[in-house]
Amino acid sequence: MDSFVHSLYQAIEHASPIWQQAIHRLSWSHGLVASAYGAAAWLCFLNVQAEKEAQGSCALCWAATVLLCLLGANVVLQADVFVTQTLRTMARLQDWYGQRRVLQYVVIGLMALAALLALNSRIWLSQRFRPNAQTHTGAVSAGLLALLMLFAVRLVSAHGTDAVLDVRLLGVSIGRLFELACLACVMWGALCSLRWPFANPKPYPQGIDHHV
Repeated sequence: MDSFVHSLYQAIEHASPIWQQAIHRLSWSHGLVASAYGAAAWLCFLNVQAEKEAQGSCALCWAATVLLCLLGANVVLQADVFVTQTLRTMARLQDWYGQRRVLQYVVIGLMALAALLALNSRIWLSQRFRPNAQTHTGAVSAGLLALLMLFAVRLVSAHGTDAVLDVRLLGVSIGRLFELACLACVMWGALCSLRWPFANPKPYPQGIDHHV
């Protein structure tokens, strides 16, 4: 136990300068991405209010709001860089750095399977959601799951996935383009879902003439 704590302390000491360098390299593009996360979170929060007024389930919208805020904060705080470097140093100090690659791809595979199961589960597309809003709710959940999967892949930081995500198209990495596409999917679903509470007004009770 003492050796583990000592190794963890050394790993944190080694990871801190790298994390500080990542913070210093932040640019205006990171601010734009963080703002996009904030906009998506705000739209999901508006859906929470709309679901409350319609007496529907707002669990997904609450979860999306919180997770998007955390992911947006990570863009600025670079917490994934700190955790990745700490784990990488721990692997070297604990003498299992050479075996980590198989474990990395196993973890990525399990996460991908879990994401697919969650996407197809009734937890995300259950009858608790209003039928006419299910398509848009599905867009929010699909985009959110893809963002969580991307965050996890970056955190695991396997050489193969890092190489793919770092490929640049028109000066922008594929990982960043995929992230923006997922955010656009979330915002589209959340924005379209906002229309439904107002698209189907409650009918007037029978026997009451609403023409005045």
